[in-house]
Amino acid sequence: MNVQRLLKILIYSNIWVALGSGLLATETFALANQPFNGMVILQIFAASFVVYNLQRLVKSKQYAVHSQAALFTEKNKSLLFLAIAVCCLFLLFSPWPITADLLILGFSLLAVSALYVVRIFPANGKLKSLREFPVVKVFVVTAVWAVATTILPLLLSDTPMPNGSEAMVFERWCYFMAITIPFDIRDMLVDDPSNKTIPQLVGEKKARNIASAFILAMVVANVFRLNAGWLSIASFASLVFVAVLSLWLIMKSKPGTDNLLFAGWLDGTMIIRGFLVSLCVVSEIQCFFEC
Repeated sequence: MNVQRLLKILIYSNIWVALGSGLLATETFALANQPFNGMVILQIFAASFVVYNLQRLVKSKQYAVHSQAALFTEKNKSLLFLAIAVCCLFLLFSPWPITADLLILGFSLLAVSALYVVRIFPANGKLKSLREFPVVKVFVVTAVWAVATTILPLLLSDTPMPNGSEAMVFERWCYFMAITIPFDIRDMLVDDPSNKTIPQLVGEKKARNIASAFILAMVVANVFRLNAGWLSIASFASLVFVAVLSLWLIMKSKPGTDNLLFAGWLDGTMIIRGFLVSLCVVSEIQCFFEC
């Protein structure tokens, strides 16, 4: 199996994006000065894998999507259903802290994830999903991701919210806004014009500028966190590196960009930042005890 085929399987099966969610949860634990909770990280990974694959299955059926990812899903539907079933069983039988905050947040995230693709909202004489309302798509996706990779892991591990948790959620939301807009730029030629995504409303160039502005907001938020003592210099440097890499990818985005390369790199920034920040925090702790 060559590298390109392996990457295709990882990306089109949604293992890649689920791995990113798990590593972002790891980053959250690291920055909250909490021990890594392997069970929670696996729960975040499994939930992301299930949600993304179920959404794609619904989109392929309802929206007549014929992308390479949709074709991969159709061809490997049996294996994906088996993997989804295994993940669901894991989520069902793994330990969950029963708290009001977790129940409210968990059901809210599940409901929004379902309503994102299921057409139940009446509009203009037909039913629509959240992703089909003007501009809504990007804000739904980024809000869910920001909360699911910051607040949710802490609630699942029954950990108190750390100082600066609001700034952490805001920074994560800016990051997700920045890397999500390029996907709408990629899909400009195939998205229904009625969706009125940001690139459709303002054009390709201005959409890239808006995404770049969110990268700047992400860096500013991290400067604030650094000055407040919520980030170490090494963690800050790692996040700046990811910001620069993301900015470069944003500038390269254009309609019809190859999905394999595009999704691999943009979603890959989640993996890179989660790994680098977690590594920095672990190294700092080890150095503290050794010194």
